[in-house]
Amino acid sequence: MQKLNIYIISNAIVAVIFFIVVMLGVIDAGRKSAPVQQAVVPDSMSEQSEQPRQFSRLETELRFQNYVVSIYNNGEAGVTQLSSLRVVRDGNIIYRQDGYSFRFGHPEFAKQYDYLIPIGTDITGMGVPNLVITEWSGGNHCCFVTSVYELGKDSFRKITDFGAHSYHFEKRDQEKGLVFFVMDPVFFGWKSCNADSPMPELILAFREGEYRITLDLMRKPAPSLQKLESLSATIRNNSSWHNNAPPVILWKTMLDLIYSGNADSAWKLFDMTWPKKVAGKLEFLNVFKLRLAESEYWEQIRRLNEGKQACSGPTRSR
Repeated sequence: MQKLNIYIISNAIVAVIFFIVVMLGVIDAGRKSAPVQQAVVPDSMSEQSEQPRQFSRLETELRFQNYVVSIYNNGEAGVTQLSSLRVVRDGNIIYRQDGYSFRFGHPEFAKQYDYLIPIGTDITGMGVPNLVITEWSGGNHCCFVTSVYELGKDSFRKITDFGAHSYHFEKRDQEKGLVFFVMDPVFFGWKSCNADSPMPELILAFREGEYRITLDLMRKPAPSLQKLESLSATIRNNSSWHNNAPPVILWKTMLDLIYSGNADSAWKLFDMTWPKKVAGKLEFLNVFKLRLAESEYWEQIRRLNEGKQACSGPTRSR
């Protein structure tokens, strides 16, 4: 009797194993024979699926060839990242950047120049369409970064970022692309309040693979001696000298001369303007020159002055 029970149990186990093997074979055969179904998602659905929920409100969107460039906003107050920039090519997200605020084109205060740079404009003169985006950090009247991107058919890249005091593009006949006007902030907040700080203007063009100072557009004829004397008289009459302190207009005028390729005239103006009764002349000039050399455009400013003493290092007393 015991042998019979063992025989029955063994046969039952074999039957179960056989059934499982058969079923697995059927399932596997079904998988191999059934066609693979791939969901076809419309471009808009594909794009939205990648978009974080917090950036749910579409502010604006531009299309160019196989590109879709969108700016989203989360609409929340009290957060540091309110806006999201996204670039889609052929339905795939290829670039994303989150920040406080983005807009197409120039900063708001220079939007009158936006007509020059619609999406797809050849801004650099290299024959490739470009895109211009400005990011604002939320600062009061400052802290804008204007970025230029290349919209190649099969390639996308950022060409450059223009710094916190970027300004606007303009067209000049001698340039294939557009030139960019930017303010050099190297003297921002130096010996003056921010509102009074001089920020000399630079004109940049895309040359040799990067944006450089356009020496020919920035150079101006040297002022006459009569003009320098007139400028000097105006600066000497400034009330700041009564407190034994040079006025901002002194180094603002010097910077205007240096950034137009006339450093020699700047030193002449300084020398003829500083009152003899006011101490600290050489000390001020030394510190001024050291500050000037901190500019990110310093080497180009030197070339702008054709080897003249735009800054020859600290001046020594004789």
